[in-house]
Amino acid sequence: MAFPVLIWLYSLLQSLLDRLFSPPPPGPGTRQHRRRIAVIGTGLTGIASAAHCVGHGFDVTIFEAEGPELLGGIWARVNSTSGLQIHSLMYRFHPSVTWEDQYPKQGKIVKEIRRLWQRYGLEKRTKFHTKVTKVYKDEQGLWVVNDPSHGQFHGVIPAIGTCGAPYLPELRGQDNFRGEIFHSSELDGKSAQGKKVVVIGGGASAIEALEWAVETGSKHTTVLARSEKWIIPRNLLIDTLLACNIFGYETFWSFIPETLLRLFHYRGLKEISPSSEHGLYTDTPMVDNETFRLIRAGKAAWLRGDITELREKSIVFNHRASGVPKGETGEAKLVDADFIVMATGYERPPLDFLPKEVFQGSYAPPRWYLQVFPTQHPTICANNATYIAGIGSVGNWHIGMYTRLLLVFVLDPSATPSTWWMQRWVDLISTFKILAPTRALDFFTYPELISWFVFIILVNPFRWKWALFILFGWEFPAIDHSQVPSIHQALSALPSFEEVQKKLPSLDQVKQNLPSLEQAKEKLPSLDQAKKLASIDQDKKLPIIEQDDKKLPAFDQDQDEQDTSLPSLDQAGKKAKKQLTSSLKQTKKLSNGIANGITNGTANGHANGNGEVHVNGSQHD
Repeated sequence: MAFPVLIWLYSLLQSLLDRLFSPPPPGPGTRQHRRRIAVIGTGLTGIASAAHCVGHGFDVTIFEAEGPELLGGIWARVNSTSGLQIHSLMYRFHPSVTWEDQYPKQGKIVKEIRRLWQRYGLEKRTKFHTKVTKVYKDEQGLWVVNDPSHGQFHGVIPAIGTCGAPYLPELRGQDNFRGEIFHSSELDGKSAQGKKVVVIGGGASAIEALEWAVETGSKHTTVLARSEKWIIPRNLLIDTLLACNIFGYETFWSFIPETLLRLFHYRGLKEISPSSEHGLYTDTPMVDNETFRLIRAGKAAWLRGDITELREKSIVFNHRASGVPKGETGEAKLVDADFIVMATGYERPPLDFLPKEVFQGSYAPPRWYLQVFPTQHPTICANNATYIAGIGSVGNWHIGMYTRLLLVFVLDPSATPSTWWMQRWVDLISTFKILAPTRALDFFTYPELISWFVFIILVNPFRWKWALFILFGWEFPAIDHSQVPSIHQALSALPSFEEVQKKLPSLDQVKQNLPSLEQAKEKLPSLDQAKKLASIDQDKKLPIIEQDDKKLPAFDQDQDEQDTSLPSLDQAGKKAKKQLTSSLKQTKKLSNGIANGITNGTANGHANGNGEVHVNGSQHD
């Protein structure tokens, strides 16, 4: 009864996460930003990134070199028996993903990727059989993929992953071997019944091949691994606790989880436990419980060393003890084999279609901004394509955060970092992790990754308004800053000194527009005219309306006194009418006198108070 209840609770939790964090599929009400994003690859990361873009109103075009049968990336190429090593709750590559099992197999994973592809209408946005060979900027500063026929893009997400074609190294004496050799991705339909199986490799695919061989009835299975890698329990709580190293590298305190793992998980298997020189936080650990059980049961063996050569029915092997480096001499062993599984992984897909400058100098991948943004081009986000190693960092939350941060850089130039600032971030992380046994960005933990995002949001006030959008996908109405130029763009738009100088008139042009001395003299009044104007008598002023000598009582006088001192309304009206009539008569006489003076051509007169104008000593009425 408890098991169905747990399944129901798990489904309820996933449904809640979907409602809280999934952007709505595109529809009539979706806000369109009129920005285009190019996504390269139809793997798990590519489809999830495209779904985030479309859900937030961006136009997307997906480029895929293969056909629709390989939708799903590496998961479409592996065996049907392959599945998740970590708990599915840590592998929710998009908020809308819903798992029925804790550790789903390949078929269900591909089905979930395809469901996401269909839910967000990505079928019509995907161009299959279109290999990307070149990404460059045009004259307008927009991205072009291959050629202009695909249009222009404001951002590019090269989501090509880390697993390409199967890697099959040539082994010495391989032609002499009389048994079967297959890559670990080619085991569907094969059987190891009654055979001595040797698995070459020591990663996740080696563990899967080991379990496959035992399940299909192998007589005995031996794993030949070159490197020392940690195997941690398949337990959600333990895996989460081990990932909670916010420093992101091997520290003094790392001996605590390592000691506990040796005591309990590696009990009785000290010879295959990693040495102290290979700490837990130096490489991606494998997650499995079955391997150690099979080894203890005698059905399998795990040897560390180097392959010397292949013979008809065996492999010559240099068995190295724990702590002995690769290539050093160990104990020679002959391992019987009639079925070899090459669990040698996959070739890393190249990013060589990107601009050449992103690979030059000391800021080549993975030494990029937040590991995925080239320091020269913040509108390129190589989501999950530059990953080297880590713990708890498989597509759980960061795919959405990286994608949304790219969208912010496309929309808001004020929130976009310059090359100088991106390089300073890389330098800061390198300095902080200077004691790490690996390069700073070669290994990180999930809490460290989250701290990167929190840090880059806090240090730039222009990103504060985007914080909830970047971290959780919660979109609030915001101004589209894409049309607002940055400081650098504004400065570059200003005309240069030479351009301003060209627009200014020359000295000769200024001289030509100036009037000549003769023209200036003609506009000046003559000496006689100036004398006449200066001789006008300004002593007498125009009459004004007489003012009443009576004053209003002071404010502090008694109210009764004020009432008696003020004239009545009729008295005030009659007095004002009388004064106005007198003023109008005086003004009329004055106007007539001035007009008569002007008519007689004399400007050397003056008006008296009776409206008379005296001109050259004569009086005119």
